[in-house]
Amino acid sequence: MEKHKMKSKSNAKKLLCAALAAVVFLAQAALAQPALAHVDTFASVSAGGSHSLAIKSDGSLWFWGKSASRHPETGSYITSACAIPVRIMDDAVAAAAGYYHSLAIRSDGSLWAWGNNDAGQLGDGTTDDRSEPVKIMDGAAEVCAGGYGFSMALKTDGSLWAWGRNNIGQLGDGTGTDRLSPIKIMDDVASFAAGMDHTLAIKTDGSLWAWGSNSAGYLGDGTTTLRTTAVQAQNLSNVATVVAGDRHTVAMKNDGTVWTWGSNRWGQLGNGVCGVGPGINSDDSRSDIYNATPIQVLGPDGQGYLNLLEVPPPPATYLVTYNANGTGVTNMPANQTKTEDVTLTLSSTVPVRTGYTFKGWATTSGAAAQYQPGGSYTANAAVTLYAVWEQNSPVTYTLTVVSGTGSGTYAAGTAVPITANTAPTGKVFDRWTVSGGGTFADANNASTTFTMPGSAATVTATYKDAPSSIQYIFTTRYEATFFNWILFIVFFGWLWMWF
Repeated sequence: MEKHKMKSKSNAKKLLCAALAAVVFLAQAALAQPALAHVDTFASVSAGGSHSLAIKSDGSLWFWGKSASRHPETGSYITSACAIPVRIMDDAVAAAAGYYHSLAIRSDGSLWAWGNNDAGQLGDGTTDDRSEPVKIMDGAAEVCAGGYGFSMALKTDGSLWAWGRNNIGQLGDGTGTDRLSPIKIMDDVASFAAGMDHTLAIKTDGSLWAWGSNSAGYLGDGTTTLRTTAVQAQNLSNVATVVAGDRHTVAMKNDGTVWTWGSNRWGQLGNGVCGVGPGINSDDSRSDIYNATPIQVLGPDGQGYLNLLEVPPPPATYLVTYNANGTGVTNMPANQTKTEDVTLTLSSTVPVRTGYTFKGWATTSGAAAQYQPGGSYTANAAVTLYAVWEQNSPVTYTLTVVSGTGSGTYAAGTAVPITANTAPTGKVFDRWTVSGGGTFADANNASTTFTMPGSAATVTATYKDAPSSIQYIFTTRYEATFFNWILFIVFFGWLWMWF
């Protein structure tokens, strides 16, 4: 009993020491490496079960999250948290995070692995966990850490390799035996994807092949039969890319159409239907339905079919026309074009019209203002915006008429009728005079018009002495012209002849 207690204490100490060692290792690594700055740029990222990988643009590979390894005696997991990113290696061009293991390809094509290795998912020929990267192979082009513990790699020669857990045929080697080192699965592969427990590969001829678990038809071969070797997905060709979910698969063809198959419990196939049941937190509360062959994903709002390469038609445009709605208007804004479903900011230019104040724009001439310069126009329709004007109250000036009528207040430019008073006895009207500016239509006429200046003005009727009778006859009546003088001589000659 005492020995058992001592052995238990010894195991506990070893477990504690291992855990402390892992914590110290990660802490030292975090302190030894500079933290990622917010301004860093990244080339790629990968998210695993409880950890993350990121490759910066300089090729450095960074790790953060949960690190796991197994106790050498008990086999239980020792986990530690690394909340601060630590630098793992340089010259990385690709990385993949699995549930508890990680893979990376360096610029020279070498493939490296580290982390948990209980099923040989690291591919180093052992089941020993690795706290530092170990080299697995050369010539790697793409890599994927699939499911709970298997790995896939595509080499530059188009050959696809697999290793790790193989309990349900996910490696595709025709067995259910875990593989501790990479084995070749097929050639002429263009790209591939790994789900939780199934794998897919696109060959260079555009055909799609799948293997592994198939309980909900996610291999696309029309059955729900587990496959340990590759089978071709039905009714699908010219495949450009493929991704694998937990229990469903999505592929895009070269023409941009999207196809799905497998479980549709939550509507993940995008065909407008899903399983039936009230629950959203437990798969058991909703019945599963599935498609074992590829079906096409519906388009937005269920209209047509989704096409990721289809170029949508350009949005409609609408002309916004500005109308001066009056004469003498300057500083008019240029017409604008509104794009469909995009709010247009109206021109901030304010038109100008002498004697008027601009009040805004209206969609109908004579209506009250509805929009202001710089305001928003949201309607998807062409429109003419009419300027709304308010006439200013005119500025008036005082006109004083001395010895006449027409005094009052008038706006500049007004033609004011004025009339001189009756001339005093012995006087006759002479002319109009002005003080303060302005013009007369005829300053020598007792009744005329005076054009008001932009200031107060005083006009005065002036008078002169009336002429004598003879003067009146010959100067006033006949205006003493040369012709009048001739008449005067002839008249007096006639009188002389008679008398």
